[in-house]
Amino acid sequence: MERPIAIVTGANRGLGLGTSEALAQRGFHVVMVARDNKKLSEIQLRLKEKGLQVSSANCDLHNSEQINKLIDNCLSQFNRMDVLINNAGVFLDEGDSFDTSREQLEESFLINSIAPFLLMKRVLPQMIKTNYGRIVNVTSGMGSLTNMNEGWPAYRASKAALNVFTKVMAHEVQSYNIKINSVCPGWVKTDMGGENAHRSIEEGIQGILWAATLDERGPSGGNYRDGKEISW
Repeated sequence: MERPIAIVTGANRGLGLGTSEALAQRGFHVVMVARDNKKLSEIQLRLKEKGLQVSSANCDLHNSEQINKLIDNCLSQFNRMDVLINNAGVFLDEGDSFDTSREQLEESFLINSIAPFLLMKRVLPQMIKTNYGRIVNVTSGMGSLTNMNEGWPAYRASKAALNVFTKVMAHEVQSYNIKINSVCPGWVKTDMGGENAHRSIEEGIQGILWAATLDERGPSGGNYRDGKEISW
């Protein structure tokens, strides 16, 4: 039986690295994607020494041509695409909305919402062809319109946009065995979350793994934390 193929962006640290290793432990071949190719190669070697099936791919998510090349190379090598984890993200705001710059807004939308949308567009035709796919968009409770509050507008709005793309694309493929969901890992101790965060990486990835391995009866088009639907 062929190993299922998963792509994980932002895989060189934090949630992306934790998710990559956990999926590989579950029998996936994981394509770990990041901009830092040197660090990624070191991580790949370490995971292979553990007997895990992983490969690395350098991709700058600012660049749509590199996104296209990433997926083309993966399909050329594996001829299938089972799981996409859109994990890469940025948190550029310093808190006060009046201090948020146009550059921070543009960068936040580009990485947190536009790049995931472009990746979905590229992998979905192959998933439709095989009638199987699981896409997980790593979001945040800060992007919930229901619970929207003051501050951090670039991060909040870009994650809210990601949730919209999740729902739109889930409806586009609802007649296939393809599940697309947004998952909030909670406040996790990562470089982005900081040391004051409440959750470990191991706790944070559980909802991501759940959404990545849903069976055909699983939900699609929703926003979840720890496998439970949350408002957005």
